[in-house]
Amino acid sequence: MQTVPEYETTNIVEVVCTHGAKPPPEKLEPMRAHDERHIHVLLVEDDHETGKTLKRLLERQDMTVTLTTRGEQALELLSDESLFELDPDAFDIVVTDVRMEGMDGVELLKRIRQKAPDFPVILITGYDDFRSVMEAVRYDAQDLILKHPGSVEHLAIPIKKAVHNYRLLVRHRALMRELEQSEARFRDLVALLPEVVWETDDNGRLTFLNQAGLERFGRQPEDIRQAIPLEACFAPEEAGKIRRLLDQCRAGKSVHSVLAVGMSLNGIRFPVLLSAAPIIREEQWVGARGIGITPP
Repeated sequence: MQTVPEYETTNIVEVVCTHGAKPPPEKLEPMRAHDERHIHVLLVEDDHETGKTLKRLLERQDMTVTLTTRGEQALELLSDESLFELDPDAFDIVVTDVRMEGMDGVELLKRIRQKAPDFPVILITGYDDFRSVMEAVRYDAQDLILKHPGSVEHLAIPIKKAVHNYRLLVRHRALMRELEQSEARFRDLVALLPEVVWETDDNGRLTFLNQAGLERFGRQPEDIRQAIPLEACFAPEEAGKIRRLLDQCRAGKSVHSVLAVGMSLNGIRFPVLLSAAPIIREEQWVGARGIGITPP
């Protein structure tokens, strides 16, 4: 009966330092709720028997595997959409041998990086090849897997970890796009309000002031681009009050009906009734958003 080779995975940094010393066994963690969709692996291996063996081993780990024998074929299968979106029919990761006829694994990695700098790619090699290690590090391969006798779990671990991290990254980017779009809609709306609406960063510097605020405080959009402090729009004696308002927002608290004295650039003073709330992103305070009611 033919002996089936199994594979040991070694982190790239460990390969550089130890030249393939076998890592301690690592227990596979169950897939999280948002990772319940099967992993679709594009496996590139020019040795037919090795490719079939790897395909069977990964399928036993509940992965879907598409096997191809050439790097050129792999590039044809990788559409631009599959490299950037969480498409259920797209590939989640490329696992490729390093030494192949035609386009080798390192060249395939380079080509993928030109299109998608973060898409997960894992290199596998049967050689303790220092050059391949350096190229893998240079082009940000997620792992370099050395073929050694060992447990198949060592092959599944870096695949699941790389896909999990990439899915989180793609979701984060999608949420940030949605946030930017919602903030753009928010700013389009408040630009029409007669009340003063403002936003600051975590240092209390203005990042947004609507048209009513620009006119009331006698400011220009350039002042906002230069990130002037919020307190610069108020009388000097109100600096402590404005800082306390921001401190309360920093502590996660909303502030209501704080009466302060605003002051335009030409020195005109006027009362402003302020309310403010913290801006929270990814559970961290990043600034404050507020409204100021002024007399006509």
